[in-house]
Formats: sequence, structure tokens, C-alpha cells
Amino acid sequence: MSWLLTILVGILTAAACGAAACYLGTLCVEWYSISSFEGGSGYFVAFLTLFGIVLGLVLGIVTSRVLAGGPSPGFLRAQGISLAEVVLLFCVIALFCRLGGTIAPTLDGERLQLEVELKCPRGVIPAEQPDHQYMNCMLTPLDGANNRLSSKGGEMLWKQAVDCGGQWTVPCRVPLFTDRPRRTVRMLVNASTEIEFMLDLPAKPRAEHLNWGNWRSDRFLEEKDKPVTGYAYRFRVRRAGEVRTELDQEAQRAYEERMRAFAALTPDQPLERWIAFGLDDAADKQRIARVVVDRMAELPALIRSSDPEQLRGLTIVLSTVQSLPASVEGPMRQTAAALAERLRSIPAPVSNPDNTLLGQLRGVYWTWHEMAGRVQDHTMADFQGSMEALLAVADARSGDSHEFGALADSLRSDLQVQHQ
Repeated sequence: MSWLLTILVGILTAAACGAAACYLGTLCVEWYSISSFEGGSGYFVAFLTLFGIVLGLVLGIVTSRVLAGGPSPGFLRAQGISLAEVVLLFCVIALFCRLGGTIAPTLDGERLQLEVELKCPRGVIPAEQPDHQYMNCMLTPLDGANNRLSSKGGEMLWKQAVDCGGQWTVPCRVPLFTDRPRRTVRMLVNASTEIEFMLDLPAKPRAEHLNWGNWRSDRFLEEKDKPVTGYAYRFRVRRAGEVRTELDQEAQRAYEERMRAFAALTPDQPLERWIAFGLDDAADKQRIARVVVDRMAELPALIRSSDPEQLRGLTIVLSTVQSLPASVEGPMRQTAAALAERLRSIPAPVSNPDNTLLGQLRGVYWTWHEMAGRVQDHTMADFQGSMEALLAVADARSGDSHEFGALADSLRSDLQVQHQ
């Protein structure tokens, strides 16, 4: 068999092996829960496909040359054996990958969600941990040696928590992403209380598991000298489509309720209530902006807020302001003074929550600067002194946080533009 036919066999085998490797990569992404964060799963599949192409090329060429020295060489025979080797190799590797991986169980062809209710003893008060919102409820599969595999987080259903005579029951929901028979559920009830138990659920749940099971107080995982007492739990599975429908309906009801509340707002109601709707995509930002402009004198009090979400809503609303009357010059200066005071009051060392707050205060400055530019265009007002005061505070504290340094750089750049 000629080298030309050998290379052709190698190319065709490379294409087949690359396609098989690509398909295997997509299976492994699911089996091993490979994250798509920053393209991780895509890079994995692409690398595996490239490796398969190279392996197929080498396999096809080597097989062809070995057969070329045999008694009955030929293109079809070489190509057939090469493709058979690819199929055999794919099946063996896929089998081992499947045994080491995991796959989501289904019921009637539909994926499932696991719901758990944890009944706490009296005196244990649940408290949401915003810094751990994706780790408050975790499902973790175990391998045959009881080693923990990749976990997946769910959500604590804090709004559905029930206090019955001082005894709290806290529910959570997490995707049932693994069919491994040994799985644990971990729930972070509050900053000091973490409960974990072995889930007594078959690898492939049946229709009977759609109903709540009995309350149980066994199979808890206990640390040494820290027994778990007074807790009980129960669980069930639900079809993922049913959960999605329920969540969509809840979201629609919440949206309609928000819109009714927004429509009922009157201009004399607290400005904080107006600003809160700045975070709602469906709310009329122009309507909110008109109220804010009419009540600019109240902005300094809002600037002193420690709620980053309120400041974010304020930033969004102020960014939609189209025109400003000349009368806002005084409130604008007062707002800048309040912003400088708020920056100065943040304690050192700067904590993570205060860094978040600083990021929102930077957004407030950006919108304030945009508004100051519009006022200057119509009134020739000069806000240079206010900006220099802000720069002095940000510069003095630039070593406390990168947010202070970024704000100082913005102010310095804005002042240079203003001097031109």
C-alpha cells in the first residue's frame, strides 16, 4: 500500500477519532460536573478533541504501515481496522470515565430536585449567610472509599422557614445531579450551626419518593465530641419542570405585586422607597428620577446610608436624569460634601462589606460628576472645589483599599479634563 493511501487512512481515522473524543468530552463535562466558568468546559472539550485528532492520525498511519508489510494489504482493510480500533478505544475509555463519573438520575425522563426540611431544636435560630449563599445547602456524592467528590450547591428557602413555638423548620432545595448511591446533604443553618447527614435515597429515585418521607433523626455526620441532638429531617424529590413552573409563577406574582406597589407610590413618600425601585428593571426610571430631582436636598442623607443595594439603586436612578434645574447647584455641593464625609467615615482596615460599599460610592460619584457637568453647561457653576475635597479624602486613604485608589484616579482624571 502506497504512502499516499497511508496518509489518507491517517486523515480519515483522525477525523473519526477527533469526533469520538469530542463526544466523549461532552459526556465527561456532564459526568464530572466540569464548570463552564471562564470557558473551562469548552477548553476541556477542545483539548480532548485535538488530542483525539492527533491520536487518530498516528493510529491510522501506524496501522496502515503494519498491514502494508502483511500478506493482504489494502486501503479498505487498513481503514476498517483503524476505525475498529477507534471504536474499541472509545468504548473502553468511555466505560472507565462513566464508572468514575456521575450522572443526574431522572424520573419519567425528567431531571429531579431534592428538597429537604430540617427541624431544629429550640434555641437554634436560623440566619441567612449572604457571604455563603451558594454554600448554604450542598449535595456531595461519595465514592466507594467514602471520599468526597465534587459538590453542587442549592439554596436555603429562608422565606419558607417556619417558627412553631420556638422550634424552627428550615427547608432547602438542591439539584439531584448525581446517581451515586452514597450522598450527603449539608445545611448551614446559621454562622455557627452546620448540619450534615447521609441521604438515604436510592441512586435512581422512584415515584414514591415524590412524597415527603417520615421525619428522621439518624445518619447524621458528627464531629468528635460534638453530637447532633434535637434535630430531625425529612426529604422528597420533585420533577425539575414542576419546580421551574412554580418558580416562574412565584416570580410573576412578585412582579405584579411590585408593579402595584410602584404605581401606588406618591411623590411625598420616603425617598428610600422610590430609590428601592431603581433596582427593578421593569420600574419607570424616569418617573423615579423626576421625584429625586425635585427632592435633591434629601440626597446627602441617602449618601450616608450603609446599604450598598440602596446606593446601587441611587446610582441607577441618577444615571437616567436628563435635565436639571439651576436650583440643584446647592444640593449638588451638599451631596459631594456628604459623599466625602461618608468616605472619611469608613473604618480601617477596610472589610469586605465596606469594600463593596466603596464600590457603590464610586458609582454614586460617577453619576454625581455626570450631573455636575450638565449643571455646569447651563449655569456655569463651578464644582472644582467639591471635587478637590473628594480627591483629598480618596488620596489620603488610597493605601487602605484599591477602591480608594481607583476613586482618586478617576477624580484626578476628571479634574485634568476640567482644567483643559
